[in-house]
Amino acid sequence: LLSDRDLRKRLKEHGLSTQGTKQQLIKRHQEFVHMYNSECDSLNPKSVAEMVKELENIEKTRAQLDASKPKEDNMIFTKHQTENEIDKIHRDYRKKHKAEFQL
Repeated sequence: LLSDRDLRKRLKEHGLSTQGTKQQLIKRHQEFVHMYNSECDSLNPKSVAEMVKELENIEKTRAQLDASKPKEDNMIFTKHQTENEIDKIHRDYRKKHKAEFQL
């Protein structure tokens, strides 16, 4: 595991963005390493600059998809809920999504 500073340094060395949360930086670095390693095995490997550009495009596309994705109503349960509370959550969900359950 790398410190924030070391992680940002490694990303910067390859021309990758150093913006975002630590989780985003870790994911960006992991994806770059996977892409780099797979390109090393390729007959016609891409340059580092091409991989960086591709990774940026992937991140932009993901961000657009996440922004356009409707927020889901998930049923969330905890181990401390009673059976009646869980039944109520189920009833409310069925009522709200009634059209989806009809034939």
